[in-house]
Amino acid sequence: QTPWSVDDLSVVGAHKGLARYTIGQRARVGGAQTPWFVVGKDATVDKNLAYVAPGPEHKALFATQAVVGRCFWVNGAPPDFESLDKKGLTAQTRYGGTAVACVARVLHRGQPSTITPTKFGPPNQVSDAFQNSEGDETDSTLLEVFFASPTRALTPGQALVLYENDVCLGGGVVLYPGRSEFEKETGGLTV
Repeated sequence: QTPWSVDDLSVVGAHKGLARYTIGQRARVGGAQTPWFVVGKDATVDKNLAYVAPGPEHKALFATQAVVGRCFWVNGAPPDFESLDKKGLTAQTRYGGTAVACVARVLHRGQPSTITPTKFGPPNQVSDAFQNSEGDETDSTLLEVFFASPTRALTPGQALVLYENDVCLGGGVVLYPGRSEFEKETGGLTV
């Protein structure tokens, strides 16, 4: 059970379980001299990894894209994002967080996402988003959200709420963030 640096995939210490780590928060890594921050987690049986980066502003903590599922809409159906005021569409990803200008695109069943998931997390399967916890098909839609500026610590399972100006349109749950600014800049390391 070891945290790996996103910079070079080196081991930076030991961890006492992934449940103790929150993406974007400081990682208390035993024996580490540098303050490390959690970039992502992979709890798959053969991995059990925490990916960490030095410092709270590391580019691996920021992404400009996310795929969102389990969507809900104030008016009962997804809005026509093409006809919305492009300057007024924003997304907020955490309570008290800043709403960030964005563009959103609805994905219907069978439509592939154009967003490449970050490598610093578990393997992602968008097809699972069309099933509920019992594995039954749902009529859920998926959204691709493209932020105008990098957003810190986008986390799978986190709520994302969309607004047009001050009017809440609805939202959903982040399934996975896209590639981080660090991955885009460096090509990312092979995980």
